[in-house]
Amino acid sequence: MKRKIAFLLGFALIVGVLHASAQLDALQLSRANAVVEENFDGMYSDGNATLAMPNGWRVDRNLTAARTVGSYNGAATEVMYSGGENLASNAKNGTWNWGATSNPNDRSVGGLSTTVAGGTRCISVMTHLTNAEGDAAIEKFTFSYDIEKYRKGSNAAGFVVQLYYSTDGGSTWTTAGDDFTTSFSPDDETLGAATVPIETVNVSGKNLKLNVEAGADIYFAWNISVASGSSPNLAMGLALDNVKIEATYAGESTQRTIYVEDVTGWNTLLMSLDGNNGVTPQGSASVNGVNYKYFEIEGDNAAHSLTFSNGASKSVGPYSITANRDYYLCVTAQEVSEISDPESYNGWVDPTRPPFKASGIYLRGEVNSWGAAAEWEFSDEGDGVYVLYDKTLSGNFKVADANWSSACNYGSNGTTMLMDTPYELVNGTNDNISCGANTYAARRIVLTIGTAGATLLLESNSDDSDLTEVYVIGDNNEWNYMDSSGKLTATETQGVFEGEIILPAAGGDTMGHWRIYQRLGMGGVWGAQGGNDLTGDNRSGKLEKGSTGTVSTAPGAYKVTFNITTGDYNLEQMGSVATEMALQPEFSLLVPTLPEQVKVLSLNNSLIYYHDQDAVFNDIAKAMGKNATWTKHTLLGKS
Repeated sequence: MKRKIAFLLGFALIVGVLHASAQLDALQLSRANAVVEENFDGMYSDGNATLAMPNGWRVDRNLTAARTVGSYNGAATEVMYSGGENLASNAKNGTWNWGATSNPNDRSVGGLSTTVAGGTRCISVMTHLTNAEGDAAIEKFTFSYDIEKYRKGSNAAGFVVQLYYSTDGGSTWTTAGDDFTTSFSPDDETLGAATVPIETVNVSGKNLKLNVEAGADIYFAWNISVASGSSPNLAMGLALDNVKIEATYAGESTQRTIYVEDVTGWNTLLMSLDGNNGVTPQGSASVNGVNYKYFEIEGDNAAHSLTFSNGASKSVGPYSITANRDYYLCVTAQEVSEISDPESYNGWVDPTRPPFKASGIYLRGEVNSWGAAAEWEFSDEGDGVYVLYDKTLSGNFKVADANWSSACNYGSNGTTMLMDTPYELVNGTNDNISCGANTYAARRIVLTIGTAGATLLLESNSDDSDLTEVYVIGDNNEWNYMDSSGKLTATETQGVFEGEIILPAAGGDTMGHWRIYQRLGMGGVWGAQGGNDLTGDNRSGKLEKGSTGTVSTAPGAYKVTFNITTGDYNLEQMGSVATEMALQPEFSLLVPTLPEQVKVLSLNNSLIYYHDQDAVFNDIAKAMGKNATWTKHTLLGKS
């Protein structure tokens, strides 16, 4: 009996120690100490980069899926590697402490992903904060930070750094929204540079409304990942640096907040108070899984009028308020309505849609960690038709029931999924359907099951109102539907877009081929009339909405004009540019004047590496009085 009591007391002591240790890991916030700053420069000591993360910070290396944040407790307290300059195209995947030898005290934390089996699919840099103020809640966080690039990456999907937050640091993370999304277009190569960081993007003064009660925890994670799809190879080396997080406590401001669920479909949302000029949102917020943009106004007991617009031709309102409280509003292109109970509100539902009817059939894939998620269940609309609305789809997926039963387990026919093209599904196959490198913003995903088989259709948003950009997609960007380099921008003339492209000939053809899309990811296509490919040199004409017929044009640099109202297009040739080069003669021997010093690169084997031949060589050179040095440059310790 005594032995048992002693054991229980010992166990209680261990639990107490573990709890105390966990609390020490959290960074404490209070009114007197409301700012957390971290530049990771402490990860350099005694002339060497170190691996240990700062207190209250961890790094997660997800081995399963892109754009996925793991648990804080499961994350590592050390990075795997250090370096930064001249990163090879095959540098090790994983987590890194990055910096430059020219300024070694300036450090940042990030990593590299890969498609190698068992390798890194994405990286998250995480922090854990506690509201240590005993009697007040935090109501807002203001963020500033840098995202730095240490290696170029030519993955066609590009890369993105997205901020997430969690109240428990477990498996449930919520995106902080577009204000905290840092996107990078594909580079022309996958390679490091002698001068780093190659690029720095500053995110400054961005606000996130979150309620953190006294004594409660909040976790933040910056997820570094391929922007779409499931192939994170040819990865950019990205990192987080110079973080500043400032907490604002409740009761410190006299301002009132207007939370807006924006379902207008407009590219821009401005709010006007009492007829004044429209202002952009001050930040983002999320309540009960619903994302809001918010505006702050000075609080008083007076009546005011709100009007929302896209900054151009569209507006809705006015809506009357009394500025003595906060408001939650749902703003559509037609009306403004108040959300009376945001804590239980699940988001706007289009009244023109049929009511949801459970089908037991789900889209399961990388977008939802292959689960049977409620928000990805098809609605049964009768006659073998099942529909999902307003979904963004990327990567690999299947259509199946919750049990992966043989009766409902649809997969790939061996081809890649395309927008607005019916896809023949194969039941019972283990092969996943792929979106390739594309991300599709689908207005509807329509599953049709009949006696002859099943098809899946991704319907794009064909609404061409309020567009500020359209895109020339074709040989000019190797038919990469996510590449914005063919962008045409709206002009002052309603419906007219202009831009410049360089159109090469591809695949041995003498002509370049192209179409116009309203949105990236194959959304809203405009092609040759009648759906037939146009041949010859077509520099002007008329496009047809919904057609996938390509237009051919002679290679060159063009100013492109497109009228989305009439479908008319015109390509005006600009000054000549080089679209390809050939060296004549093909091989030449160039003999330059030798400089005073010469650098020689030698490729050696493991005998050289492991027997320290560099040290032997340097001793011989020194003994001979020669100015020669052998420096070992291995692939991060690889043989």
